[in-house]
Amino acid sequence: MKKIISLILILTIVLSIAGCAYQPKAEKGELLNEGNIEKVELMLMPEMSTYTAEGKDAQALIDCVEELELTTEYSTDPNMYDAKAWILTFNYSNGETLKINLFGNKFVRLAGKDWFEIPEELGNKFETAIQNIIK
Repeated sequence: MKKIISLILILTIVLSIAGCAYQPKAEKGELLNEGNIEKVELMLMPEMSTYTAEGKDAQALIDCVEELELTTEYSTDPNMYDAKAWILTFNYSNGETLKINLFGNKFVRLAGKDWFEIPEELGNKFETAIQNIIK
């Protein structure tokens, strides 16, 4: 019985790694829509704490998103990662909004879409931008 459980566990791990193997990179800054962003609303999950960024604080978050090189080649499975999550809502001057989920400064996605891994240096830049907003 232990051999069967071990085999199932190994197959599960192998299949999950294979499922995350290779997907082509997207272009830099592909998450944001064209247009003028007036402010960015931040919500910390699961606490539901909310903050608003305007001016240079909003621009710091916009710069981070525009620097992203989106890839789904994960070094860590996003579903197994334990960290705080932010919902960033970009509010455009034409009334449109765009929600981006930021997970532990390691993963990012458009709400309901695939996760993309963030390089450590850019994750730290996101963290600095957020800390400047919530201080």
